[in-house]
Amino acid sequence: MAADMPRPKSGVNALWKRLKRNKGAVFGLLLVLLLVCVAVLAPVISPYDPYAQKVANRFKPPSSEHLMGTDELGRDILSRIIWGTRISLLNGLVAVLIAMTLGVSVGLLAGYYPALDNLIMRVADILMALPGILLAIAIVAALGPGLANVMIAVGISSVPPFVRITRASVLSIREHEYIEAARAVGARDSQIVSSHVLPNCVAPILVYSTLRLSTVILSTAILSFLGLGAQPPTPEWGAMVSIARAYLRIAPHTAFFPILAIFITVLAFNFVGDGLRDALDPRLKV
Repeated sequence: MAADMPRPKSGVNALWKRLKRNKGAVFGLLLVLLLVCVAVLAPVISPYDPYAQKVANRFKPPSSEHLMGTDELGRDILSRIIWGTRISLLNGLVAVLIAMTLGVSVGLLAGYYPALDNLIMRVADILMALPGILLAIAIVAALGPGLANVMIAVGISSVPPFVRITRASVLSIREHEYIEAARAVGARDSQIVSSHVLPNCVAPILVYSTLRLSTVILSTAILSFLGLGAQPPTPEWGAMVSIARAYLRIAPHTAFFPILAIFITVLAFNFVGDGLRDALDPRLKV
């Protein structure tokens, strides 16, 4: 009889079942997978060298030869956008990893140790009082322009929200009976945090990380647009828009396609983040 009983579904299978009910999330996930494939296969699928200049072909409109046209130096825009996908995704991933590593670590300390809570949260409140992009600009101004410094700056400016989210989760989790039981059997704080507290914080951190990716990618594009990030001739979307703004009247396609790439990427990660939030919401589980 026991062999005939259905096995309980694993957490991943149950999550996927709930996630695929959200058509927007599935669409966003497909877009993200497509972007990842484009970034990985950039050397293979790029029709031209993104740095190759041919001034005689400058400002050519979209055609069968150049599907997205050419820029002010005759470079193929499609090839530069394909390579820019790799740069933008890498920027977003590294910046979010920096923010998540620092923010979750500090948030665990603030939530688990009441003595540190007030000091940490007041510092976080001060940082959150500043608009994230202005804080990132200030950090880049101190470190100097460049992609590496932009990733560090955007990552640091994204730390306070991770601190608040992690702290809120820890404050709820530390009151549960299994935490008291772990303390009663003599478990060290480090063991309790790593084995019981942190695993139960994963869901909100994962959702926010996915949503934050879209904001981080947009922020790095803005900083590159302002001349603080990628420097020419790097094929980064924000830098491409910055250069193209001088030629909007005679060649609007040079700005349109990089803007479209940013829009699609931000939209994709927002769809996935919203879908994960709904799928991980315990009130919606069936």
